[in-house]
Amino acid sequence: MVKKQLAWMLGAGALALLALLAVGWVSLPTLVEKGIEHLVAKSLPEQPFSCTVRRVGISGADLEAIVLGDPERPALRIDSLHLNYSLPGLFSRHVERLVLDGLLIQGEWGEGGFVLTGFSKNEGVVKPSGTSDFSVPGTIGHLVLTNGQLRYGVSGRMEQWPFSLQLDQENENRGNGSRTLTGSLTLHPQGQELAIALKAAVADGILSFKVETNDFPLTFIAAFLGQDLSGRLQFAAEGRVGLKPFAISSLALHCEIEQFALRGENNSWRLNGAGAEDAPPFLFALSVADGKFHFECNGLALHSPVELTVSQLSGEGFLADKGGSGSGSLQLARIMLNGQDLGGISLTVEQQAEGIVFAGSHDSKALEGIRVKIKGEVGRSPVSGLYGSLQLSVPRQKFVAFNLGRFVKARQEITLAGEFGLQAAGTFSRGARNGELQLQLANTRLELPKREIVVSGLNLSLALPDLFQTRSLPAQSLTFATAKVGNLAFADGKFAFQIESPNSLLLEKGVFAWCDGHVSTESLRLSTNLSDYEMTLVCDRLSLASLFAQFGVQRAKGEGILNGRIPITVVDGRMRFVEGLLSSPAGEGGNIRIGDLGLLTAGIPKESPQFSQLDFAGEALKDFHYNSAKLLLSSEGEELLLQIKLDGQPLHPIPFRYNSQLGSLTRLQAEETGGITHPILLDMNLRLPFEKILEYGGGIQKLYKMTQ
Repeated sequence: MVKKQLAWMLGAGALALLALLAVGWVSLPTLVEKGIEHLVAKSLPEQPFSCTVRRVGISGADLEAIVLGDPERPALRIDSLHLNYSLPGLFSRHVERLVLDGLLIQGEWGEGGFVLTGFSKNEGVVKPSGTSDFSVPGTIGHLVLTNGQLRYGVSGRMEQWPFSLQLDQENENRGNGSRTLTGSLTLHPQGQELAIALKAAVADGILSFKVETNDFPLTFIAAFLGQDLSGRLQFAAEGRVGLKPFAISSLALHCEIEQFALRGENNSWRLNGAGAEDAPPFLFALSVADGKFHFECNGLALHSPVELTVSQLSGEGFLADKGGSGSGSLQLARIMLNGQDLGGISLTVEQQAEGIVFAGSHDSKALEGIRVKIKGEVGRSPVSGLYGSLQLSVPRQKFVAFNLGRFVKARQEITLAGEFGLQAAGTFSRGARNGELQLQLANTRLELPKREIVVSGLNLSLALPDLFQTRSLPAQSLTFATAKVGNLAFADGKFAFQIESPNSLLLEKGVFAWCDGHVSTESLRLSTNLSDYEMTLVCDRLSLASLFAQFGVQRAKGEGILNGRIPITVVDGRMRFVEGLLSSPAGEGGNIRIGDLGLLTAGIPKESPQFSQLDFAGEALKDFHYNSAKLLLSSEGEELLLQIKLDGQPLHPIPFRYNSQLGSLTRLQAEETGGITHPILLDMNLRLPFEKILEYGGGIQKLYKMTQ
């Protein structure tokens, strides 16, 4: 009886236990779901999370529809997750196999890094490692990720990168807790396939790794950078990194880039070889060992708007024990502008917690004798994001004469010598940037030998309070002591101007001495977008004799002066006079004496009325007193109309007589006496080719062409 009762109790207990196990087994997926949701809610209390646990067993588990964030636009989604494990392995935090399918990661790239969709900048940002204390939660024997997709917004665009990942961990334990992971990351941008080989091992808090790829088209990251970028990259990196805390023990990185091109709206960059197929690749190498680092590359260049080349770049230095700071030096062996050597740059660099600071100098080979002092910093902080600053300074120093034309691709020699000073500073932070510049040229001499142009005592003062807007302060100063253009001589030039933009310059006012008087200008806006201009030269007390000399009259002397205005237009690059008028002050006459009209009569037939008129005027002007004088200038087609009116009396008889039969003046024969001595109105009308009149004096044409 007792035995039967005992048997019945054992059977009932067994049934109850089996029933309890069955209930627990059936309820286990739900319990796991709740446990996972609780852990996520504890870690991310503001983020929605859901998942479905389909199966949990002693050798594996299956999860589906794992969603973190808004279900309509989740930060993370996994279609399915499959785990293979053993109970002993779980106790040692080891999973034999993990398979993920349909992993979607969504976010936004910003100044602070990559922020997951729906997360605040503080909780969802992928931050730099810095000095974080890394810990490995467990190990996975075999990891497979298929149909992965990284979807992100950058600069107002949405981009996506399909990818897959496979990692295998060796079963063999090396005795120090180390197991090697090998595998590959495969990217599928724009329907193509790109494989990156991976190898890593962790032992005693040290991560040993190796990463390499043979062919990485840079067009894949062009959209992410928002640039027109092309070229192909090969790289290999291997090293050892401490994880507790993070610190680089050793690193060897080697990169080769072929056919690189980065094109912007107004410029284009290349790395060595101009991107040509037969050009050598751009090489970059970095090594870190025993607290020392060294890097070098073989050159980079800007092709437009100017050609600027750095032929070689190298640097070396020391890192602190914890990898949080360091120092070193940076050498640019040569910087080339339009094929000309500008000199090199030498910098000392110190690494700090948030970035690097640098200081150094540039000894110019263009402005020989000038040393530019350089200092600045670049870094990233949680508050400011990416930031940087740069300062350039040159106390006013003398520089020796050099050919500026070599650096600006001029077709002729342009020699410059004098004193130069510079103060420039710029900063950027959180996408904002500002900068200022002050530049001085003093006691400078400018020569263009081919065009017979010499400017001495040239002084320039330029202040740009906003360097990135390329806009200067008003009333910037340009002055010169003397300027010679051929036989033309100017002096005491004073101009005020403002740079309004990279394409526009406003000439506010100007004045210079010419023909023993002064000429002032009205305001004029010069722009690369304009080819037609109008301006007026206001002339004050110009010497009549000097003006005659400018129009080809030889040995002109006199005391008379003229005042007036000369409107000028430039249409399609051709300069024209518009009814210019110079006249003597009311009641103020003068004397004029010339040796020969010279070029004014060259080529005119002696039988023509025009030659007779000029021949008479030439004799009258050998010694003539005038009560009033007018000079009118205008352009008609390809000709310059020059009209000179003098009301006065010759001081010596003019060897001409009036022929009533011909109705014209006739020169007296050698044996004839007499001549004209009474008051006359001398009127000369000249129609001369415009280019020819510009050649008179040897310099007007050169000055005109210089302005083009």
